[in-house]
Amino acid sequence: MMRSRLSPSHLRGWIAASPLAMLLAAAIPFSDPPRTNTLLADMNCDTLVNILDVNPFVLALSNPAGYAAAFPTCKIANGDINGDGALDILDVNPFIVCVQNNGNPCP
Repeated sequence: MMRSRLSPSHLRGWIAASPLAMLLAAAIPFSDPPRTNTLLADMNCDTLVNILDVNPFVLALSNPAGYAAAFPTCKIANGDINGDGALDILDVNPFIVCVQNNGNPCP
């Protein structure tokens, strides 16, 4: 019977501080922290507000069902920049300001 030994290469970049750390790394899977999907103007939910949010914003504005299908983990409310409870034409100009400022500040 062949036994495999846990080595630092199994940690995929995690630092092996001790044999216990290696054991825990083998027993507990590590993953990236969950993405937040509530960043105002972040329409593609990549945790950034930038030019890559423009096409998803236009899709959400013109085809909410298509947006929901294309970005199932994102909230369409991320595009409600003016906070009136609706994603509509009144959100376009404030959205542009958000993108220009990379979300800081976002009205």
